[in-house]
Amino acid sequence: MQTLFSRVLVFVIGALMGIGGVATVLFLLKDEMTRKPVEQTSSTQTAKLVPIASTPSEDGVSPPSINAMVPSRIDDIVFPKRTFDLKAGIVFWVATLTDDQIVDLLKQSTESSWYVSYANRTELQTTLLQKLLTTAPARALDFVIERDHHQRNSIIRTVYSSWARDDLNKAIEHAKELDEPDSYFALDAILDARTDLPFERKREIAIELRDERHAFYSHFTKLTTDKIENPRETWYEIVNLASREKFQEEAEDALNRIAFVWIEERGLEILDELVSSISEDFDYYSVLDGLFDDLSADRSQEVFDYIMSNLGDQAIDVIRETRLSENWARRNPKNMLAKVKTLPASDFQEDLIRLSVRRWADNNPQQIFEQLEQVPPGLREYARERAIDEFTQQSPTAAAQFVLQISDEEMREQLAYRLIRTWCEEDAASAKEWVLDLPTNDPIRASMISSLKWRLVSTDPKGAFELALSEPIADGSEDSIIASIADDDLQLALELLPQVREGRKVSAYAHIGSSLVEQGFSTQALDLANDLDQTEQKEFYQRIAMRWAYDDPKGLLKVFDDFPTFAKSRIAVGIKITNEVGNYYSEEEIANVEKHISDKDKELFKQVQNIDIDNATEEELELLHQLHLY
Repeated sequence: MQTLFSRVLVFVIGALMGIGGVATVLFLLKDEMTRKPVEQTSSTQTAKLVPIASTPSEDGVSPPSINAMVPSRIDDIVFPKRTFDLKAGIVFWVATLTDDQIVDLLKQSTESSWYVSYANRTELQTTLLQKLLTTAPARALDFVIERDHHQRNSIIRTVYSSWARDDLNKAIEHAKELDEPDSYFALDAILDARTDLPFERKREIAIELRDERHAFYSHFTKLTTDKIENPRETWYEIVNLASREKFQEEAEDALNRIAFVWIEERGLEILDELVSSISEDFDYYSVLDGLFDDLSADRSQEVFDYIMSNLGDQAIDVIRETRLSENWARRNPKNMLAKVKTLPASDFQEDLIRLSVRRWADNNPQQIFEQLEQVPPGLREYARERAIDEFTQQSPTAAAQFVLQISDEEMREQLAYRLIRTWCEEDAASAKEWVLDLPTNDPIRASMISSLKWRLVSTDPKGAFELALSEPIADGSEDSIIASIADDDLQLALELLPQVREGRKVSAYAHIGSSLVEQGFSTQALDLANDLDQTEQKEFYQRIAMRWAYDDPKGLLKVFDDFPTFAKSRIAVGIKITNEVGNYYSEEEIANVEKHISDKDKELFKQVQNIDIDNATEEELELLHQLHLY
């Protein structure tokens, strides 16, 4: 049987050698687990602070005195202030603990209510887990698996990294029992920890753990982690191995690192060799993407010019498929625009011009307005719209003031529409408040209200309706607004309906009546006519009947007799016209309806039959409007 002294000695030596391997991630252990206190020897016992190590003598020569007493609560631990005392005290103290005590203290150390410094928490958790890995690795693993997803990933790496150094075969056997993605993190830790192993042995381990590709990725990473002394030699070593074994994708990150070093060393002339040396099985665009991302901003045009001049037929494909042009446009769109405008006219040139304009508008919307003459005429409207959208997202009130100062009336109205649309997507209430604060005599106010009301329908339907009512009746659209409201909230639309002004009233009532019919409330729909005079009622009945005939032709026929006599003639004409299109009714049903058509409307029907809708004259279109067919 081991003595306490020998057990402590063995652990202390191991801990002092390997403690750093688990120190980096254990702070992630902190979570919201319910605290599970250790039973105290007495229900009335008062918690006492337990120092891990005593304070050394004043001359600093005598070593700290280690306290082997185990506190019932982790909160009761007192940590030494000096770093050496802390590390030594924890190591010696933890070495005396049993596995059960370690597991309990680990659980307590994850409690958010334990207020302790990052350094002290990490030092204790590190040493506790290191000790448990040497005496009961399975229990250490069980503790890890109980953590949540984010904690578990990091801790699995820690556990298997330490395990792989101490007992590789046992680490592999236990990793086989893990499911994905835990097995992936275990394999990653094993391969990272055992950099001393030859590639073929790493490959065998990866195959055992069902992820051979990871061995290649690890190997390629190892070749490019430290300083790359001979980039060309390392490049071909990786390219040849990856191509031969069909693991090209796993080589892309490493090749990117080599390419950057190689270009820094030899210049852009090696680009041609880079591209030509990679087989078609490689996604060389991914390799080049990383390279172009890493190159400094002021080299984008230099790289672009070199590719266009030296890569021949591949040049356009390389530029199209990589992020070179995107990086250039984001970093210096004006410079890019000036350059690509000099290229021969083509789809390729047009795409690059549009990209540079888009990024310029995004990066500096005010500047592109001021220098709009630099943008090709065909893209100026696009540039303005893109710029005002971005400007509005950055500072809506500043964008609004900018729009107000534009002298061109047509452009001002177009931009006002875009401004309100974008602003409402972010903060509709602020947009509404700003617009309503504009002077009532400002021409732009009406344009902004017109745009604003439609943006408010879904978020502030009453506010949208009120804005529509504030417009002149000739420009008003409360009938259309209330129709949109009815699509989402028919009851609210009914409450607002009496406020609709003359001139828009019949249209609004017909919209709501049709919505009621669609939802099965035909009687209530017809009752809406009671709020209208007879002239308005005639138009109202015609409008809902024509919509009814197309949506539910049989349903319309069932309630035909409920319509007043003065409206039946035109409704009957509508039924006949509908039947011409869809053949919804039997001959007997049509014959019964025809009895109600007046001689005047029979003539009207004949005229409608002869209209070529694709080539209708103004008079014929007016006739269709009378029947609410167009």
